[in-house]
Amino acid sequence: MPHPYPPTEPYQSGQVPTTDRPARRVIRDVEPSAVADLVDDAPRAHLAFVEGNRAEVVPVVTRRVAAQQLVAVPGGARGLDGREVHLVRDDGQYWFELRALAVRGVLRAIPAPDDSGREGGDPLPWFRLEPGRTVAWDYGQLREADDE
Repeated sequence: MPHPYPPTEPYQSGQVPTTDRPARRVIRDVEPSAVADLVDDAPRAHLAFVEGNRAEVVPVVTRRVAAQQLVAVPGGARGLDGREVHLVRDDGQYWFELRALAVRGVLRAIPAPDDSGREGGDPLPWFRLEPGRTVAWDYGQLREADDE
């Protein structure tokens, strides 16, 4: 049975059509300051780390106190003190709304901050994130890279 959509002329020869214009990179990266509101008011925050030979991702509570980034792990600490982690705070429902602030760093255990929000329940383990590398992106700001 013949193919319902026969190849068009340029592809019949096996040649891929080209243009004289060089390919351009499209980027989504933005400066962290462009999504700085996510530090204090992100709808979602997750912590990724390696446990054994597997990547683990857990939802977390985040807070900024002065210049320190604090992280609480509702499911328990599981030996996270001194571990390298990746904290992602993100927002957006559709791909063109997606934006995030990702920080790679090391967690250090700290006492629970005042007003940690768990009256009467089990206390949350809190950590200070010592930031290393920070990356931010915003799909609403897609643009061609200026490589020239």
